[in-house]
Amino acid sequence: MLYTDKYKQQLEQMHKTTKWGGGVASKVKYIVPVAKELGSTTILDYGCGSGTFKKVCNQDFPDMEVREYDPGITGKDSDPKQADYIVSVDVLEHIEPNAIHDVLAHIKEKNAKGRFLSYLFIQCLCYSP
Repeated sequence: MLYTDKYKQQLEQMHKTTKWGGGVASKVKYIVPVAKELGSTTILDYGCGSGTFKKVCNQDFPDMEVREYDPGITGKDSDPKQADYIVSVDVLEHIEPNAIHDVLAHIKEKNAKGRFLSYLFIQCLCYSP
């Protein structure tokens, strides 16, 4: 279970009234070169919010395909395809406690080469799936 129906409804409502995301924009110039060094051609922004990462990445690294997943945004809420690299910034602290293990397993399942996870001022750069 990645989230309860009740929590998904709360996320959808919050996304309608609040613009989430944006903090990752300053990290694109550091994240994408590491992903490329690992041979990545696709990145999944896991918990993409308003889509800032994809916008900046498309501008600065047009050769990198960015996929988006966010259960609180219609159109971005379906199960994403696997990507070479996963980016998840300021997302994990919003996961329901009883779902965190499943969410981390989901991230691992969707990831082939590496991931960048950042939450509650902690950053974890992982090079292997």
